[in-house]
Amino acid sequence: MQVDKFKAPLAIALSAVASFGIIALGHVITDKPLVFLDYRLGKAGLDYVDFYWASAHLVVKGTPYVSPRYVTTPIPALLNIPLALLGLKAASVLLLALIPLSVFAGYLLIAKAWGLAREEEVPLAGFLLVLVSYPFYFLLERENIDGWVFLFLAGGVWASLTNKRAWLSGLLFSLAIVFKIYPALVILPLILYRRKKVLLWLFLWLALWGIVSLPWLTEMLAAVSQRTHLLRLDENGSLAALALVVWGAASELGLHLSSASIARLSTLTAYVLYGVLLFPVLYADFKQGAAAFPDGSEIVAYFPFMVAVPSTVYHYSYIVLLALVPLLTHWQRKRLEQRFARPFFLIAVGVSLSQWQAIALARLTQNPLSHALPALGLLLIMLGIGWYKMLMLLPLSGGAS
Repeated sequence: MQVDKFKAPLAIALSAVASFGIIALGHVITDKPLVFLDYRLGKAGLDYVDFYWASAHLVVKGTPYVSPRYVTTPIPALLNIPLALLGLKAASVLLLALIPLSVFAGYLLIAKAWGLAREEEVPLAGFLLVLVSYPFYFLLERENIDGWVFLFLAGGVWASLTNKRAWLSGLLFSLAIVFKIYPALVILPLILYRRKKVLLWLFLWLALWGIVSLPWLTEMLAAVSQRTHLLRLDENGSLAALALVVWGAASELGLHLSSASIARLSTLTAYVLYGVLLFPVLYADFKQGAAAFPDGSEIVAYFPFMVAVPSTVYHYSYIVLLALVPLLTHWQRKRLEQRFARPFFLIAVGVSLSQWQAIALARLTQNPLSHALPALGLLLIMLGIGWYKMLMLLPLSGGAS
């Protein structure tokens, strides 16, 4: 496989479309109910109900943490108040309409950062991929705010490309962090690549949001820590879901582990694996960061690591992985050496698997292991990015390696 002939965006999109078609055909042949999206017009998404009531409780009772499933900072509840004033039904329908806009806008902003938004291949691939994306369907069903997190991250990357927009980049990154916390990993590449102005603005905005959140600090920390202990296989894209499958199989094969032991070992394995996969990326960026010219790709490369832990990461968070389609195209155009072909291919396979319709496949096969398929894709992506980063440390040459 030659790097310059491998059309990653269309390959990823078409493989995802093919998998969608195969799963749909399987349901038709077996005469099983085909359910890709369990959304009923007029019924609010489960997650937005929590955000709605968090905003309502904030107005009436002075705290958003009356809702037990509200497990982030108070900022989204504060910003959602104007929408909540419309009533649950109207607010839910409006949010549902805004989710596709936020996802497509985020994708195009990432593509625009590298001059790819006007090229047919990248926007078309993004459109096709979203049409069959399980994380996107799940996001619509639950009406969560990860679409906005993706938009904030993408906008932050785009704005970071010039110092004149450093304040905007810092603002958008800060909003992503206070909405869902996991985007805090963006701080690492900003430090390693010496993005001082963006970092300064990011910390200033975070300080502002921190001051606003002070009255609810204790409740917020309790709510966030509660989420870190949750572990399940279905709907879970964490590395712990893969570890759960492995340790569960080991128990069946003779280890005879208790459920509690499997849960503990799965969580521990996930964090150890996470450290092993993240280390080469950090090392390579540490070695290159001072001399390299940042172009935003150094930030997007950390998106997969944002959604790999804690023990449960709902699959709608994988919407941020759509950014890897333009990223891969950008990397391919910069690195034509044959030695980069394998990590690029590994990333492409991983992105495609991460968007597979896991719930529909599980219902078709009656096999709960299908829920871990997107997490397998994430693992391949992380391996591919680490591989690529380590290859970048080797001297460039015109020959294959």
